[in-house]
Amino acid sequence: MYIPVTQNGEPFYQEGFVVRFYKKDGTDWVANFQPGWSNLNEVYDFPEKNIVVVLSGGLGYVMNPEFSKPLLTFGLDITDVFQTENGSLICVDSTAVQILDNKSGEIWKSERISWDGFKDLLFQNEVLSGLSFDPTNPNRQWEKFSLNVTNRKLTGGSFREFLKLNGDLEMKNQLEIQERTIQNKPWWKFWK
Repeated sequence: MYIPVTQNGEPFYQEGFVVRFYKKDGTDWVANFQPGWSNLNEVYDFPEKNIVVVLSGGLGYVMNPEFSKPLLTFGLDITDVFQTENGSLICVDSTAVQILDNKSGEIWKSERISWDGFKDLLFQNEVLSGLSFDPTNPNRQWEKFSLNVTNRKLTGGSFREFLKLNGDLEMKNQLEIQERTIQNKPWWKFWK
């Protein structure tokens, strides 16, 4: 019988994303992960840290195989994941990017890049690039963006461009606020 694993610890009895975990003592257990809002189901193993990152329907769970409760959850509608040479995960949802830094053990979230969606994503030479959707511009609905995952420098993006062009909106300070409130959350430091 599998154990339901959810973001908030509440019971979950529908079929989700099922993953078998192996404990250090040789026993195993099976988890049924409640999915998020996308179709992405992936598992990334970090045995040197005794951590497994499970993406169930775009909802991320950081798990220690010894326990049935997640150490941390993140995202909700992650659609794409890229992995760097050092094992860090670059998770793209409908509006922003989250980086699970394998070296520092932190989760970094970008400011809002897109209104709602990305396409033509490419990860090359530590830079994530592609097009971000802009429903406010009927002449050019896709705006280029690039994000250097090493120094976290963002260029372009439909949401940022909209804010620049509409400085008199109440949202005008949102870009500065987002840049000051970058979130760093440890995702494996509990188990050093």
